[in-house]
Amino acid sequence: MKYWLLYRPILWLVLLLLAGCGGRERLVVYADPWLGGFAEAVVAAYAAEAPEVEVELHLLSSELVAQHLHFGQPMDVFLCFRPEIMREMGLSGEIASEVALGGIRLVLAGVAADRLNPSLGGTVCTVIAASDRPLRRFTESWPLAQESNSCILYSNFYRQTRDYLIRGWAGQGFVPDFFVRQYPNVLTVKIQGPNFPSALVGFRLRNAPNPNSADKFMQLLHSEKSQSFLAEEKIIP
Repeated sequence: MKYWLLYRPILWLVLLLLAGCGGRERLVVYADPWLGGFAEAVVAAYAAEAPEVEVELHLLSSELVAQHLHFGQPMDVFLCFRPEIMREMGLSGEIASEVALGGIRLVLAGVAADRLNPSLGGTVCTVIAASDRPLRRFTESWPLAQESNSCILYSNFYRQTRDYLIRGWAGQGFVPDFFVRQYPNVLTVKIQGPNFPSALVGFRLRNAPNPNSADKFMQLLHSEKSQSFLAEEKIIP
């Protein structure tokens, strides 16, 4: 009996490991919030096609996802806004394959007069993404964005940009063109800026912990169904 007591913890550990080996397949997807609606749609489609797979979707700004990758965070697929960030952070070797999801044109979008918050008192503030955010890096290539403005609101994340503009807390802002298409009753294009044809990319990571699921998800990203989701979200015209 005393020998059984000695080996019982080891036996329980072996049983737990065996149980873990028989667990469900998984898929871990990280997506930039600018691609949030598309990411939710394509992940839902994948889950419907592969109900045996446990799917995780995390919405996080691309530069933060890249930092997570740099420090070894396991993930299978990364839906990226401004893919140059992978090269800039020395992560090109982490990419096993990729699929182009579309481009953007940067625009200065104006908020409809009847949507402006009355407390602004006629002041037209401009929303610009904060330093080192992917949208700011796009914006820095447009000389118009460098011109002085008496009222600038710096936005740290997608949600803050959306709230500033859609809730009428600012009169205008630098955003991707598809954002205007998503909110046609609130926003109009005041000035068109530079075009970035490869701004949106899906990456399959080389060290994906769930390679089979990742490969199947990438097949879905290559499909016409994925293109239809991009069109529904107004990301592609």
